[in-house]
Amino acid sequence: MECSGPGHICLQHMVSVSAPATVLLRSKVASRMHYMRQAALYAVMCGHVGRILPVCRGWEDTTWAFLRSWLDAAVDDRLRERLPAIRP
Repeated sequence: MECSGPGHICLQHMVSVSAPATVLLRSKVASRMHYMRQAALYAVMCGHVGRILPVCRGWEDTTWAFLRSWLDAAVDDRLRERLPAIRP
């Protein structure tokens, strides 16, 4: 079918041009989200709230991130107080 004529929109042409760009954009967004989620996973383990917040979906997630970080810091402080320092 020919793509011509006044007021005629060629969907086949639009799809063939925009599909690679859409796939590339989705791939980049998915890759960025994967990186952000992976960074947040490691941040949870070390208490880095700044890396957790971008993946939080609501106030519950944000509150959990802050409380988890606070709890980890409190446990670390308590362990430092209770355990003798190991010196070389």
